[in-house]
Amino acid sequence: MNTNKNQSNNSQKLEAIFWDYENVSQCNIASDLLKFARQRGYVVTLKAYSCQWNENAKNHLEKLGFECIPVPNTDKNKNAVDHFLGVDCGITIGQNGLLQTIILVTGDCYAQVLQERLKQDNIKLVVFSRKKSYCKSLEKEVDEFYYIEELPELVKNLSSEIPSTESYISYEDAVKCLIEAIQTAVNSGKSATVGYIGKLMHDNPNFPNYKNVSSIRKPDGTKFYKFSKFLETLIDQGMIKKVNQEILLVQDLK
Repeated sequence: MNTNKNQSNNSQKLEAIFWDYENVSQCNIASDLLKFARQRGYVVTLKAYSCQWNENAKNHLEKLGFECIPVPNTDKNKNAVDHFLGVDCGITIGQNGLLQTIILVTGDCYAQVLQERLKQDNIKLVVFSRKKSYCKSLEKEVDEFYYIEELPELVKNLSSEIPSTESYISYEDAVKCLIEAIQTAVNSGKSATVGYIGKLMHDNPNFPNYKNVSSIRKPDGTKFYKFSKFLETLIDQGMIKKVNQEILLVQDLK
């Protein structure tokens, strides 16, 4: 385990999780992975990648907020997921300039190209890999390195460290929190990107239950497990509009 560089428990830091599920198909680690990430910062992106998804595993991860991405692999390329994940991670970084940490779950330690990109953007890389993978060179290069088998030990005492909150926020409160976040961004002259809006919602003292929630509960009792689906609903309702990667209130565009 390499943790030579300073770790931080600053809850304001924005993090993203990218999971090579094709090579680490252990959906049972998802909850512990989220605990690990959330005690360090605010997780704005949860993505898992596989060429062939098991439906039960996919449903489990989606309930926890992960976006389960199918990776096309007609050429049977053994590194198809690695390449797809790397490109998608680069796109995510380009869209959200506030990201400070990437947590990568990998089964084959294929992260050199990604590490170079993150160094250029001054983004910390935290890697989880399986013990049977040979990752000595990668272990020395990244900011933090852990074996997946260490995860239960890393989070075993976190339940008492993380403030207990409801596992969901009501739809009405989520809408109010979103509107306040957009108005705050616009009034301060900041770009209202999804990542920045998410951070403002997370930090809003008027809605303390928004922190670390796993879902937004709809009026009919069902839930949004993805923030993107919540935004899509408000776009369809004509309340907000996405303009050049920014989320804006329609009433302000008139």
